[in-house]
Amino acid sequence: MTTLDPAVPISDIHTLAEEVESSISGERLTATLASMFAIVAALLAAVGIYGLLTQLVTERRQEIGIRMALGACPRDIGKLVGRQAFAMVAVGVLLGPGAALLGGSWIRSLLYGVAPTDPVSLASATVFLILVAIVATAVPVIRGTRIELAATLRQEN
Repeated sequence: MTTLDPAVPISDIHTLAEEVESSISGERLTATLASMFAIVAALLAAVGIYGLLTQLVTERRQEIGIRMALGACPRDIGKLVGRQAFAMVAVGVLLGPGAALLGGSWIRSLLYGVAPTDPVSLASATVFLILVAIVATAVPVIRGTRIELAATLRQEN
């Protein structure tokens, strides 16, 4: 360019790294937003499971007290509440990957280097859901095993 006209100023010079960064900024924003929405979705799932199990333990408080009075150990009560949590999570684990496979074609254009049917990604999401459910289930299960027996049996509905 200066060989043609040395008086022309050279401006707007960028490194290759800067050009690459500016060319993928839209994709990076999309990935960041998707990650943030995924975190919010995981938190909402945890809060939902926690709330539902807490309500379940509260409603079944008298039944749990009677079971404990009849000799059920805390581990048995934990299994009782945990079984119901597992049933809820099992539905999500069974339906989630199927829904992801069906909806995968809609988001294919947003995925880079991974297919919507990638088994590792689907398995990772499933394991993550199970871990979120275990964490959300822990507090209601512990509360269910620590019910004060005498106060619960005296309480009327």
